[in-house]
Amino acid sequence: MSTPFAAALAAGDMASLARDCLAQLPRTEKDATLGILYVSEPAAPVLPQLVRDLAAGTGINSWVGGVGLGICAGGEEIYDRPAAAVMIAPLPSDSFRLFAATDDPEVDQHVFDLAEARGVWVHCPDDPSRCSAHAMALVRRGPVQVAVTTSGTSPALAAYLRGYLDARLDPALGDVAALLGRLRRELLDAGATTEGRTWSDVVDDELVAAVAAGDLERAESRVRAAVLPVGAEP
Repeated sequence: MSTPFAAALAAGDMASLARDCLAQLPRTEKDATLGILYVSEPAAPVLPQLVRDLAAGTGINSWVGGVGLGICAGGEEIYDRPAAAVMIAPLPSDSFRLFAATDDPEVDQHVFDLAEARGVWVHCPDDPSRCSAHAMALVRRGPVQVAVTTSGTSPALAAYLRGYLDARLDPALGDVAALLGRLRRELLDAGATTEGRTWSDVVDDELVAAVAAGDLERAESRVRAAVLPVGAEP
């Protein structure tokens, strides 16, 4: 079941945008935890104050959104005048993360302070001092994920390293992980332990090469020979 969003749209006087939006939002939505705000370009100058007013009026500390050329909401397309569209929803606080990227240091600091107070991770691009988490450049091979971060110092370097790893990590690694996971589960289902077995002795280039060549029977036999003999029985 999808989470219900309450919505509001206001246009016209910039000074009344927050008041008009708050008047449309249901007073019963006391459990709302996330606010989404979009404003038209003419309303951009009041965005920081608009966020503060909406936060104060709704009790919601977590806000996302941005400025667009216009807003399409409520059957209207508004481009040439100040306008704001608001949505609020009761989402579990651990189901979303905040990215502070407003180009306004005051707003970014406000977002960071609120996130820190609530124990929520926040990422502010190009400002490591306002980050409690950093975006990762990921390389995926099925269940295998390799993450690269430069702790906010250089997204370009992170992208380069991702490409470097992507070109060198064998596509078969995902199938290798699936094979090893299946054999580990077989042991656990039999009531045996997976500890104290020589997994590291068999996870090597030879195993990856066998899986990459499609010789899964040889790969599985090699793992079983190395791992299962000692205490294999429950």
